[in-house]
Amino acid sequence: MNVIFYNGDFIDERKINISFNNRAFNYGDGFFETIKVINSRPFNLNTHLNRINYTAKILNFNKIDVKSIENRFYKIITLNNITHGIIKLHISRVEGGLYLPNSNNFDILISIKSGNAFQINKPINLCFYKDLFKPNHELSNLKSLNSLSYVLAAIYAKKKKFDDAILFNSDSKIIETSNSNIFIVNNKNIYTPPLKDGCLNGTMKNWLENYNEIKEKSLTDYDVINADEVFISNARTGITSVRKIENTIFNNINLADKLQNKLINLS
Repeated sequence: MNVIFYNGDFIDERKINISFNNRAFNYGDGFFETIKVINSRPFNLNTHLNRINYTAKILNFNKIDVKSIENRFYKIITLNNITHGIIKLHISRVEGGLYLPNSNNFDILISIKSGNAFQINKPINLCFYKDLFKPNHELSNLKSLNSLSYVLAAIYAKKKKFDDAILFNSDSKIIETSNSNIFIVNNKNIYTPPLKDGCLNGTMKNWLENYNEIKEKSLTDYDVINADEVFISNARTGITSVRKIENTIFNNINLADKLQNKLINLS
């Protein structure tokens, strides 16, 4: 039995009852957060809490008590006896109204699953996805409940027998993959797309920028294909090296593994 948190109560996950009028279902009106748990503690927690606050403000939710959310994270870890795992936080506007909501109050759902600590990841193969382009605006930086561009990119990659797909913005600049921020290395310098290009404001991206000198730069497919090394990052798995993009093979994975080892040692 797993215990979850829903609107003030810790309950058996089998007993949750969510209305069909829920605005997350009807309008995608909300956002989510994915948080790694290492040694029974949420990893990189302050960065996640800051993003929760920022996202709630951008989406015009009423003020969220992040200290209360932090306390619930620790309690759900304890109740489920989790050492390593993943917390998933969903926040959606309360039901009522059509596109114009009746209220800016919100529902909170927190769940947790057991998992693994950070480890050295197997290098992956990527393809380019150009069927849809993400807009360069503030909503593109958020983990909103509208993830269709990521879903379709991931489906495309699977059909093409790649591990994941690289997404572009409406200016044909590379911004991310379907589940990660992207980085390139040239002459020992690390580059990643700026938020203004429409990439996700990733918490692991922020962690990397806090511990390493990383330059923000708009990237083209030419930049990525001709890089010395390419890697991706996300909250679930940390840093993963890229072995191949389309038909281009990258033999250098040294920096990605070095950064992942730093993450493993810190966590």
